[in-house]
Amino acid sequence: MIVIFYVMDSLRPDFLSCYGYEKETSPNIDSLSREGVIFRNAFSQATWTRPSGASLLTSTYPAVNGVLTLDSSLPLGIPSLPEQLKKDGFGTFAISSIANISPSFGFGNGFDRFIELYREEKVLKRREKLDFQNMGWNRNDFHTSTDYFPLSTSEDINEYLFPVLEKNRRKD
Repeated sequence: MIVIFYVMDSLRPDFLSCYGYEKETSPNIDSLSREGVIFRNAFSQATWTRPSGASLLTSTYPAVNGVLTLDSSLPLGIPSLPEQLKKDGFGTFAISSIANISPSFGFGNGFDRFIELYREEKVLKRREKLDFQNMGWNRNDFHTSTDYFPLSTSEDINEYLFPVLEKNRRKD
């Protein structure tokens, strides 16, 4: 069995066809929704990425997991979804396109492999780059040596994900 936990940051459900948006904006998500479950009442535990990600992976509030500020990291010792999956015999693999969700901030705990797309040379070379200064951010807050990060696409994610899925596909 393969479990895919795919999180899209800042995606509004009211702009997705499967949630009733009148335009066909999300054919692939719509297809998945027909075969899966649509949650109508889901709430974020924070207004920004890092504490929201920590809450998703640990099923705890930011006040419990301690991920509240730009200096915060997910501490060792708090049980997480990837750690539990690993204990249950699953291989665990993560792909992140944003520095807020990275091993630098404790998000690598429990993953066998963690790909940070914004650090991958191939992605850096081919994608538009967002300058930290233009955003009012400090690169040191994201533990990176560059002054920018690439704007990754689903194509970049698929380039790393599909080989892992193929390698782990059941051959019944």
